[in-house]
Amino acid sequence: MNLYYPSKPYISLTAFYALSLSDYKMNLHSHPSFEIMYVTKGCCEVFIEKEKHLLEAHQFIFIDANLPHRLFIEEDQLFHAEFGIFLSGRKNKNQFI
Repeated sequence: MNLYYPSKPYISLTAFYALSLSDYKMNLHSHPSFEIMYVTKGCCEVFIEKEKHLLEAHQFIFIDANLPHRLFIEEDQLFHAEFGIFLSGRKNKNQFI
């Protein structure tokens, strides 16, 4: 299966950044793109709706579009890379491709 078709650009990267944070509490938010959070060192708690997920170094989490989520970082320092991905060809929010 090929995900890239120059005539039909279904996938676009909407955000990419790497952060080094300490004692950080993100507000609950959502967006129309998928999100991948990858922890390179330290640990954090990711809340998706009301579920809590503990992430440690070399772990990642995939967050579906439009799901309310937030990030908590205690005293440990976290360095993570985050990617936002928007699939413009989806017919509904549950369809990946």
